[in-house]
Amino acid sequence: PKAPPVESDLDSGQYSMSDLTNGDTNSFGPRVVPWQRIPQPAHSAILSVLTDPHSPRNVTMDWSASPPLRFIHDSSNRPCFEVDGTTPCASVLGGGVGVLNQGALIHYTMESTPLVGGNCGTSWTTVPGSAVDHPATATVGNGVVEDSCVRLTVSLGRTPAGSMRTNVTALDRDANRLDAQTGKFGDIGYTVSSVARKIGGALVSQKATLRTAVREKGTNLHLTFDTDTELNITSFDVVGIDGKGGRKVIGTVSCKQCTSGLSASYDELLSGAKLQGAKKVQIVIQPAGTQSNTLDVK
Repeated sequence: PKAPPVESDLDSGQYSMSDLTNGDTNSFGPRVVPWQRIPQPAHSAILSVLTDPHSPRNVTMDWSASPPLRFIHDSSNRPCFEVDGTTPCASVLGGGVGVLNQGALIHYTMESTPLVGGNCGTSWTTVPGSAVDHPATATVGNGVVEDSCVRLTVSLGRTPAGSMRTNVTALDRDANRLDAQTGKFGDIGYTVSSVARKIGGALVSQKATLRTAVREKGTNLHLTFDTDTELNITSFDVVGIDGKGGRKVIGTVSCKQCTSGLSASYDELLSGAKLQGAKKVQIVIQPAGTQSNTLDVK
């Protein structure tokens, strides 16, 4: 215990591992601080603009199955009081020096870095709005640009509530000392990070498979085709291909699922389709421009 006045007592405190209350158990009780694995989150991502395959990604990380980190501590609540023994110390952040007086001590953030040449960069920055505290087991980072790497970084310690004053004066020296003594400079300096994951390219394989292409009643063209998923589709162009490889859009088909992520089947009759010498047809997904297989017109 500090001797009053507590803000002038510069003697160091002490901590005994025997005070732990929720560690692993040995013959002396729950005193063991176990090694724990760095959380390795599961990742998912969606486009921020569903109709734009190159728009930034909104990334979700979930590490609830990792399992989550255990916070091992002594359950201490050590309030600070003024000389009268009853008035809480107004200057001590959190009102005391016990673990339970410190607020959150385990913090999670999503970090990103550019993906260049298939490799993750080395300069990582926090994705805005992704910071969460223990016992959270998930976070969301919006606006992660295409072709990036992301990782989950865990930091341990008290979040700083003040900054060191840099003027070389007795006033700033004393103010810095008081802020350090009362915990306002925090104690974050140890971090660990998960394995990096690459977020780039098309997030979902949007593919159209042309099944049949049959000419009916002169100029009518009967088509059947399927999609495996529709996430950012507005329509399909039906492209005719002539004997020399020339290409021309001969019709347009509206999407069914469009942005739902579900698959769909199409059975379409293009009335009065002007094949203009086309021998083959192909489906082109818009706006991505992804092409299906080609079929001979029968």
